[in-house]
Amino acid sequence: MCAVEENARRMRSAERVELVRVGKGLLLDTALLKTMRGSQGLFCFERKEELVLDVGGMKAGEAAGVVGGFVEWVVGGEGPGGWLM
Repeated sequence: MCAVEENARRMRSAERVELVRVGKGLLLDTALLKTMRGSQGLFCFERKEELVLDVGGMKAGEAAGVVGGFVEWVVGGEGPGGWLM
């Protein structure tokens, strides 16, 4: 999850435009994004196994590391480890 403005900035990246060009079906319409984010809340399960991560200031690899660590914790159940920020 990140701020709407950051989400829109990422949607306009050359990498994302290329993914859409080759048929990956990603959203590129920033006006639609803003409408969706403004009218609908994010669904949350509100359980310890739920991770809400603000990726606004993170590189993809950093976010992936946090998510991977979280998944290991959920599967292994050995405490938060290095993913807790």
